[in-house]
Amino acid sequence: MTDFLKTDRRGFLKQGLALGLAADSSVLPGKTDDIWAKDVREGNPDLVAVKNGEPAAMFNKAIALMGGMQQFVKKSQSVVVKPNIGFPRQPEIGATTNPLLVKSIICEKIC
Repeated sequence: MTDFLKTDRRGFLKQGLALGLAADSSVLPGKTDDIWAKDVREGNPDLVAVKNGEPAAMFNKAIALMGGMQQFVKKSQSVVVKPNIGFPRQPEIGATTNPLLVKSIICEKIC
């Protein structure tokens, strides 16, 4: 225990990374899956991550993996779409919602 307390910054980061990788085996070097879904129950997952594609296609794929939009919005319900637009940054940085994603969500039924 005293070795851990006396470690330098590099050692601390290495130990933290090793613990993180041990805790979540889905984060392995070289893993290139475009879709990740994990759920302990039967049925639709509570969380999916889709990467490496166009915003609308990734959104549609993620919603489909979670059981479709009808799982979240019932017929005749009203929905508010609140994009994250508080920062003057490019969408690729992740501080602002991609406008193509907002358009695909809004225009799915009305455009």
